[in-house]
Amino acid sequence: METLYMSALCGKVLCRKTIRRGSIHLILVLCSVLMVGCAQSLEKGSRDVVEKYFDTLKAGDIEGTISCYTPAVQQQFQAASEFGGIVGEALFGVDASGLVNGFAGYANAAEYQNYDFKVTNVTAEDDEHGVVTVEVYIDGELDRSTEIRTVQYQDKWYVAE
Repeated sequence: METLYMSALCGKVLCRKTIRRGSIHLILVLCSVLMVGCAQSLEKGSRDVVEKYFDTLKAGDIEGTISCYTPAVQQQFQAASEFGGIVGEALFGVDASGLVNGFAGYANAAEYQNYDFKVTNVTAEDDEHGVVTVEVYIDGELDRSTEIRTVQYQDKWYVAE
């Protein structure tokens, strides 16, 4: 014998099978919404960090460019910069680490002045890794397309090493 339930919302009599099917559908819809939300987060996070990377590269902002990489790469860059400062001070009596970063930034800004970068596609390798396809234009002409890998680390997106 089937147990019947009275629906408080619409006053209909429902059987246990109908309630069970509705619950399963609701769970499937919720899972789909969560999966789409995660995919959008990956797409937005990957797109944003790659766009920031190319914007800072084009502007000659070396520190901004380095900040797009994972903390491990940022630490390696900092250590190399500090080492350069120590060597410069030992040889010439001047900490040249800031000067080197300034020259590198100026060189990048001059080199990429006629470049434009356009993100054309973002794909997920898994929940924490993405691939961003970028078209590179020089003087308004498409020069090439390249892929930049991204990684999520502690809820933030970075350019992978």
